[in-house]
Amino acid sequence: MSHPATSGTALFVLNFPAGTGYAWDTIERVMLEVIGRLAIQGIRSVVCRPPSPLPAVEDRFALAGIRVHDFDYSKTGNSTASTRAFCRLLRNESVTLLYLTDQPTWSFRYPRYRLAGVRAIVVHERTSGERTVRAPAIRLVKRLLHAIPGLSADRFIGISDFVVRRLIEVNGAPAWRVSRVYNGIDLSRFNGRHPHRLHQVLGLPDSTSIVFASGRAMPYKGIPVLLRAAALLQATHPEVHVAYAGDGPRLEEFRREAQHLHLARFHFLGKRQDIPDLLGSATIAVVPSVWAEAFGLTVVEAMAAGVPVVASSVGGIPELIDPEETGLLVPPGDDAALASSLRRLLDDAELRGRMGTRARETARARFSHVRVADELSAVLLGT
Repeated sequence: MSHPATSGTALFVLNFPAGTGYAWDTIERVMLEVIGRLAIQGIRSVVCRPPSPLPAVEDRFALAGIRVHDFDYSKTGNSTASTRAFCRLLRNESVTLLYLTDQPTWSFRYPRYRLAGVRAIVVHERTSGERTVRAPAIRLVKRLLHAIPGLSADRFIGISDFVVRRLIEVNGAPAWRVSRVYNGIDLSRFNGRHPHRLHQVLGLPDSTSIVFASGRAMPYKGIPVLLRAAALLQATHPEVHVAYAGDGPRLEEFRREAQHLHLARFHFLGKRQDIPDLLGSATIAVVPSVWAEAFGLTVVEAMAAGVPVVASSVGGIPELIDPEETGLLVPPGDDAALASSLRRLLDDAELRGRMGTRARETARARFSHVRVADELSAVLLGT
């Protein structure tokens, strides 16, 4: 396997513009940590990302003195001109190590990148969703393609065992070239500085029990399931409030569904920048995703805030939760099971407290963004 010179340049290709928010905010923080570690080893780093559609958006990388190229890498997939432009960027920056996010494990573009001076290509896979395992003949072809020198990436990183298995079993990536590096978060943001912030936002007494969820307003995040579970919960625990923070294309549809279900204590908070403080005052956190999440960042955020989690047993989420220790798992799409688990925790303060304490300890031991940066740097430096 090729090795980038310690005096070379690493190019980090990001799929999202500055100011996107959500999980990408955490990814930016981790990338900055990784770039700092590479610099200690004499490796210069540059970044390319799609230009932001919003005016005057601050870019963390540019503010840190890192050169940022406005370049939409996704266009190289169907544009020869874009591929040529990207190769020029590689040559101009003397790139020896290329880091790609959510890109093919092999590509006919990769040999062109190597001709432009790249000596190692790393693909970091973060995408969610199940993939179909093809027929044996197709799996064999994929394995053979990954064996062709220069055609395949040199190293693959999955953000959970679920993703690692998919890379090997579906993509055909050689197992010995695949590493698992869990995502992480900035734990300092979850120190409980405002223990009743959520109650203040909703205008509720501090003693009110609140179930909290956050995420993009799309059906795959399980918000319709949460709405139905809230209706079931309302019938037995009318004093409990449910708060959802997030926006997206289907938000108004979800509002209408809440009205249809006559949810008197379901609150739509929109997109919020103070999720750590809101979580810190929640009674229970819910992650009701119905599709195979690659990781489940909202699970880890709740754990870091010391809040017990009820989450769907799908994708990489079960790897994050120790059932009966840090939270509870329910079948995806099962609103009755979700409501039942919520009732159980609402009715057992001792169990909630024990789970919350254990969840916080686990988050600090396993999901620090500093730990992620250490592991990613080790993979990149060893490529």
